[in-house]
Amino acid sequence: MIRDPTLFILVPLGVLAFVLGFWGFSLQQPWWGRAEGWAIAFGHVFRTLDLVRAGGGFAPNVQLPLPLELARIALPLCALLIAFRAALLGLRRDARTALLRRARDHVVVTGPGGQARQAALRLAAGPHRVVLLEPGVPEPEALALERAGVLTLGLDSSADESLVQAGVVRAAHLVALSDDEATNVEVALKARRLREAAPRHGVLTVTAGVGGGPLYRRLQADPMLRLSGPGARLRLLDRRAAGLRALFRQPSVQAALARPGSARNLLAVVGLGETGLAAAATLARYNVAPPGLGSRIIGFDRDATCAVPLQAIGAASEAETLLRPVAIGAPAALDDAAQAVLREGVPVLVVVALAEDDLALAAALDLRRALDMAGHAAPVAVQLRRAAALGDLLAAERPGGLLPFGQDDVLFAPETFLPDALDDAAEAMHAAYLRGGPSGPAAVPWDALPEWYRLGNRDAADFLPIALASEGFALSRRSLGAPPGSLPSPPALERMAALDHRRWLALHRQRGWEAGPQRDVAARRHESLLPWDALPPPLQARGAAEMRDRLNHLLQTGWALHDAEENARSSLPREYGPA
Repeated sequence: MIRDPTLFILVPLGVLAFVLGFWGFSLQQPWWGRAEGWAIAFGHVFRTLDLVRAGGGFAPNVQLPLPLELARIALPLCALLIAFRAALLGLRRDARTALLRRARDHVVVTGPGGQARQAALRLAAGPHRVVLLEPGVPEPEALALERAGVLTLGLDSSADESLVQAGVVRAAHLVALSDDEATNVEVALKARRLREAAPRHGVLTVTAGVGGGPLYRRLQADPMLRLSGPGARLRLLDRRAAGLRALFRQPSVQAALARPGSARNLLAVVGLGETGLAAAATLARYNVAPPGLGSRIIGFDRDATCAVPLQAIGAASEAETLLRPVAIGAPAALDDAAQAVLREGVPVLVVVALAEDDLALAAALDLRRALDMAGHAAPVAVQLRRAAALGDLLAAERPGGLLPFGQDDVLFAPETFLPDALDDAAEAMHAAYLRGGPSGPAAVPWDALPEWYRLGNRDAADFLPIALASEGFALSRRSLGAPPGSLPSPPALERMAALDHRRWLALHRQRGWEAGPQRDVAARRHESLLPWDALPPPLQARGAAEMRDRLNHLLQTGWALHDAEENARSSLPREYGPA
């Protein structure tokens, strides 16, 4: 799409001048009705084009037709204006590039291909100045990106000089989104080194895109590996994890998971690939049912080998897991999957995570229809990668009942790359933890905290609204002048601490930790890896105190607690509301 208003003037003017020139030459030497007419017409075309350089081969003192006289002026003028415009754009880009070394608080995006460009465009739509490091961008596309607010530098982002040229020393954020996760981590670490050499410019937030492969699992699973430093905060972005995180932040999902009761423990996952198993692991952790109920997670998939990782999730989280083989792939099989889910009971939440968007959406619609016919309003979440517009359209017709997640337009939103409210909450929770005077590898400031512990804090921050909702509270950013609200009662704080301990216990077990007489990070043993009731009373009291300190610290840093019982009840599935 052409957005430059000058082109709407110059292009029509140039076309009009060309038509006038051809018309004038035709009046001077008619070509129609002659045997050699086409040859004469072609000659007029080339002579008209020659007018651009003020040519045309005119004899002196010869009266020319009026259209030709106008074309002799208009065509060179259009050419001159277009050349001047191109030179002006080039000078402006050169000036902006030269000033990048002195720019401050902008966003640098690196990586070839559509992901980096889409992220850059989404970021530029907000209040951010964006620089894209991508070699080989065609000139028309670079101009289009520049008109959208993205300055493109055709440099290799893996070179230190390219990062310096992009102004990373003074930038606020860096987003590395190439297809190779090793390249992204390398760029992130180089940016961290450059920023640490210039500490006076503050802290750089770096987001490195990863695909959830072996390198990512190794980096995020090492409790001792410090990716961040005093000059840069490095975040690893797994698209699958980001999509699930966005899903579990949705109010209808949090409201459904926050309600204890005999029916809430049934959770259904259709499709047990990487996303489905990750969703099952998250569901097993975010369990607020009273002791003894636990979670009952039923997976539906045609591959029986999924039973092994599903059982491992259940064993780590004390959740009952079952596998129901369903041959998904045909319309009849999709309908069978919907009926199979209902045969197991009334689910609190259904997650559909199939590889193909059309199958996933068809299965989700069948499940939504089956639940509606049975009188149940449990949310149905469906993973969509490319059919985002269709999923959003269908979800709008059934608010809260069909929840698309994992779409590119959501994953490339600014809040995916830049620190958001819950990241602030995770940092605030860690600050409250440090106030207790702990020891060990986690007893360091947030900027120096290993990624393993950061992920744990983010998991706790994501679960906090669910734990609060189970006690009838909601957490939100406090508006100017609004009161922070009151803390839950001591018994409620103790119940929330027990829920959070169960989440923490499940998370560590899923990561391969075991109970031991004392903490050993290398051997992955921890003295507190016991059920809440088995913890010594001092540890239980410390857990309740930490929950109180977390909430107190959040209230002191711009957050507010308020009664959400009515709002939560209105957004709950019907079967969980009051009788």
